[in-house]
Amino acid sequence: GDYVKVETYDSPALGRAQPYVVVLPPDYYKNPEARYPVLYFLHGQGQKARDLAASALLFLSPEMGSQDPEKQKKGESDWQKMLVVFADGECQPGECYTGTFYADFVGTDGHGARHGEAFFELMRVVEQKYRTKTPELVKAPAP
Repeated sequence: GDYVKVETYDSPALGRAQPYVVVLPPDYYKNPEARYPVLYFLHGQGQKARDLAASALLFLSPEMGSQDPEKQKKGESDWQKMLVVFADGECQPGECYTGTFYADFVGTDGHGARHGEAFFELMRVVEQKYRTKTPELVKAPAP
């Protein structure tokens, strides 16, 4: 419960509370100064963010340790420590018919569901609520 959180935020774009799941890295509470990159997962058609909460174990285990004896001695892990966020793009009744694909829909009346905008709202919520790493430009190595 401390590392996998099922939460909601108020989405002006959708006009409702929107669910999401966040998985915190294993050292999140031990290292209060650390900031973490964020990996966003978008579920498939017919799923909800909550459906993916159990998959947190797939991320937490590799972030906790290593199979490499040298890394084990140093207390290092095989994976980059990060926040993992499962966004929710589930259609509400009458909103869409084949899935949102996290895109805005104009609709016939010009007022369709704005799931693309809601995703960017979620990003702002996560950046304000959790210790995320500031985006940075990284020069790619020459081929």
